[in-house]
Amino acid sequence: VSHAEKLLDRLELSQDLKNEISTLQAAMPIITQTDYLQFVLPVERSLDAMETNSRLDLSGGIDRSLQLLANEVIGRCQIEYWISTLQARLKNVVCATDANEHDMKKLKAAIQKG
Repeated sequence: VSHAEKLLDRLELSQDLKNEISTLQAAMPIITQTDYLQFVLPVERSLDAMETNSRLDLSGGIDRSLQLLANEVIGRCQIEYWISTLQARLKNVVCATDANEHDMKKLKAAIQKG
């Protein structure tokens, strides 16, 4: 019975993560903090719950392809969010100064990573 309960928990967590990923993908691109909190954070939490469950139950792990997909989608959303945020900060800059250097470097890194 205990093994069956653990398997059921793992399946429920996997289904929750799949649903959260689908919801997130439908909402992309993620360009505001509100979007991030509403759509990305639930995927991160579901992924953490699956990983925690997997560590507690050594008889079976999480679906690695689902874990990779979740991490890939989260990473893409993080890049989209930062590019959007930094672009907004730099939108009205005509001639950059030292004060803009940090944001410009972060924007360049996000674009290169994306």
